[in-house]
Amino acid sequence: MRACRFPHLAEWEEQIARFTERDVRFVAGLYQDRLKLYQAPAFFTLVNYEQVVRDADDINRLLKPDVVIRSTSAAGRSAIKTSIYCIGACPA
Repeated sequence: MRACRFPHLAEWEEQIARFTERDVRFVAGLYQDRLKLYQAPAFFTLVNYEQVVRDADDINRLLKPDVVIRSTSAAGRSAIKTSIYCIGACPA
């Protein structure tokens, strides 16, 4: 799972498609739509930080990510700290 700022999600989706043949899913939309997407994960799942905060329990329960990749940019530090706290239950 890749968590980043919302404006960067489309770029990540494009780059993953460009350099790999793995499937990628950009999870967004209404809550019920996101739940459906978490239940049918792709090799790469892209989410934004605010979404991780809201959906942390659902992500851990339905998506069960093996790895969470996050940004360390200064602009996203506060969101990162909150997001990482929420996904702390993810298995290592």
